[in-house]
Amino acid sequence: MRNARLRRLSALLLCGAAVCAMSAFGRAAQADGVYVVQIAAVKSESRAKDEWNRLQSRHVELLGDMNLMLQRVELGDRGVFFRMQTGPFPNKTTAQDMCQQLQAEDMDCIVAQR
Repeated sequence: MRNARLRRLSALLLCGAAVCAMSAFGRAAQADGVYVVQIAAVKSESRAKDEWNRLQSRHVELLGDMNLMLQRVELGDRGVFFRMQTGPFPNKTTAQDMCQQLQAEDMDCIVAQR
């Protein structure tokens, strides 16, 4: 048990918490998270998927192992939008770390609760 904890801590020290969260803690730990990072909102589901593929290939180190989550929202006169989100993250701090790393790559993002 102690060795596994040390390996996880070592992995987090070697790279950003958000990037390592998927590998250091595994997808099961992420499934229960309530925080996501929203990276865009677009007018169609197909455009969201295309944009995700573009961003994921451009930012492999940050988004390569992450999954796209789409949230459909109706905004009255503005129409329907699809919020492009990734996560979930186990806590707000990890989601904020991912957002900061994306911002360092000139990407816009916000942390949200799902």
